[in-house]
Amino acid sequence: MVAAVLSFVVNLALSLVLMRRFGTAGLAAAGSVAIVAQALFLQVRLTAAEERLAFRFVRRDLGKIIAASAAMGALVWGGWRAWAACAGEGSKWADAAGLALMIAAGVAVYGALVWLLRVEDREELAGMVMRKFGKNKI
Repeated sequence: MVAAVLSFVVNLALSLVLMRRFGTAGLAAAGSVAIVAQALFLQVRLTAAEERLAFRFVRRDLGKIIAASAAMGALVWGGWRAWAACAGEGSKWADAAGLALMIAAGVAVYGALVWLLRVEDREELAGMVMRKFGKNKI
């Protein structure tokens, strides 16, 4: 409850300030800052309740996760531009097919990079995927 109130207050205050100068972009920025404030608040509370869930344990993999995310984003951005150039001003079906292809490609690239970069607990993620598809082992 406290986290929700904090997020609401930050969002409202920043929306009022940023909306006048930046319009809808200011509203979007206010919402994003409110989400970050809420996440930080919740992380502090979570760490106080359970020390092993502290952010410092994730910090060493954060650079790897950022790199994998950036590579995924670049692939999806470039892939969409290439798709749009090939498909032209296509139909909604062509756009939907391109979107599905970019989502699949993004997931595949991100997953492969997380595995190759040896991000901690990647085996747990692989296990969840395998259980979802009825496999017991990788």
